[in-house]
Amino acid sequence: MSSNAVWNRATQVKLLAELQGFWAEDLWDMHHSPVKGLSPSARQRRLHFRCKSPTLNGELKYLCWKKFYSGEWRSTQEISRVHRMIHWLNCMPTLPSSLLEKDFSAWRDLYRTYLTGLGQYKRGTTSRMDSEQRPRVTGRDCSFVSTLRQACILLRHAYDLRPNREKDIWDLKRMGVSTNLSQSNVKLSFLVIKQEWLRAAAKSYLSYCLPLYSASTCRTRVQSIACFSKAE
Repeated sequence: MSSNAVWNRATQVKLLAELQGFWAEDLWDMHHSPVKGLSPSARQRRLHFRCKSPTLNGELKYLCWKKFYSGEWRSTQEISRVHRMIHWLNCMPTLPSSLLEKDFSAWRDLYRTYLTGLGQYKRGTTSRMDSEQRPRVTGRDCSFVSTLRQACILLRHAYDLRPNREKDIWDLKRMGVSTNLSQSNVKLSFLVIKQEWLRAAAKSYLSYCLPLYSASTCRTRVQSIACFSKAE
């Protein structure tokens, strides 16, 4: 993940000040959410922010607000995973001021240990067709860890104060790129490219491509560069 995203109190205050009205509350009843199109079940309608650290609580609100508001989370199934993350954080003897005070890999190892102790660490699989249209099954991490990963990526992007085209995740809407309104994914991530030099070159190339090609075509080109990155 980007090393240019650095936690500092002033930036955190600005981010948390964006939480207004419904999103600033410690209890969200998703039946009354400002987001249209959600159909919360009776068991997954209330999201309680009970983290012992007020600033971590705020960062988790920021995460959930962005995910629900952007449409990336279209159901409330993530609520139980956010509650589990809060319970895990509250079990720690001391809490940091921000999730950015540790790298994701450090948080991931701690969370996996906690989930394993509860008997809740279960890896999953993803089925897809490869380039030759053959079915391929690949492993994926536990859904609880996936939510933690989303939190770390989103916050690193939010704390990254570089110009948009220098960031590791591009918000295509903010960059004035035409996007398909029916799709929730309006981000272009370069985090899949592991070499810094290749990532920088890919950003320069995609800066040229964005005015000429669709967002989906640009995303496919980033994935192609990522495949080359893995083969290096």
